[in-house]
Amino acid sequence: PNPASVFAELRRLVSRTGTVLLRVPVAGSEAWKEYATDWVQLDCPRHVYLYTEKAIEILAKEAGLRVEHVEYDSWELQFYGSELLRQGILIGGHDAFLEDSGKETFGKGRMERWRARAEELNRERRGDMAAFYLKVDSGSGGPGGSSSGSNSKDEGKG
Repeated sequence: PNPASVFAELRRLVSRTGTVLLRVPVAGSEAWKEYATDWVQLDCPRHVYLYTEKAIEILAKEAGLRVEHVEYDSWELQFYGSELLRQGILIGGHDAFLEDSGKETFGKGRMERWRARAEELNRERRGDMAAFYLKVDSGSGGPGGSSSGSNSKDEGKG
């Protein structure tokens, strides 16, 4: 699918007062930089496109939406999943299985350190997953229209 078409469809479906919740992996995150091709969120073929925060803002604006809020909510999977892939261990299936595999392979202490690191990266807006809350941009002339400016609290970050 074409990302611009998907955002245009989101705009068409959301009411003037509604909210779109979009949760995606974030390219450019700390885990993206650290693990490169072993980053667990590459998750091909499920993730056809990967976005930065700025790319989501641009796609939203072009569709007549605005990013109202971004909540980084990644967890330790970004580390232990990527480490398992780095070791050539293919992963898949249920999250509880993955977490048990991580504890078994890396130990409880390392998993706790990764959890703390994930929380820190989320606070710094450098985690590898984020939820984007999109609203209709009332200042735009509709999809592709010009806006008198974004109301996004997050503009310019990311």
